[in-house]
Amino acid sequence: MNNKQTKFLQTLDFFASVYGDANQRPFLQTSFEQALKSFDIGNWEVVGISAKALEVLIDSDFDMSLVKRGHGAVTRSERFEAIMTGAVARDQALAYYLANDTTTLVTAAENAINGCDHWSEVLPFPEDFGEIKGSFRAYFNKRQKELLIAQREMVI
Repeated sequence: MNNKQTKFLQTLDFFASVYGDANQRPFLQTSFEQALKSFDIGNWEVVGISAKALEVLIDSDFDMSLVKRGHGAVTRSERFEAIMTGAVARDQALAYYLANDTTTLVTAAENAINGCDHWSEVLPFPEDFGEIKGSFRAYFNKRQKELLIAQREMVI
């Protein structure tokens, strides 16, 4: 077992021991995610951008307040519940968590509805795009902005 797996399971065991109170679950979920982030386990990696978000960003000169990190088919609360209740086997929990920890940049309107079926086409980032900075909002450097502008021109 590697160090990340060990840290994950220790964190899981602690939060599972206090999971029972439904009123505390939103707080526990956020605390669980922050604890894992402190161990460099997951961090809402951005893996794509919706066509509408790409358009809005470029048209607004990259006003990041207009886009959000949208979670895909499994919401954060569903992921937390599956891990805490044992719906996902303990030895598979880290893999499940990481597989469902990715995000897509979407418009606020696209993010306002649960699920992702209603999002505009999701575009992957170019392979050499590099790391996207920011925890709740994403920030791009000059080169990344140029790549996104070029990507939009290819989509149009």
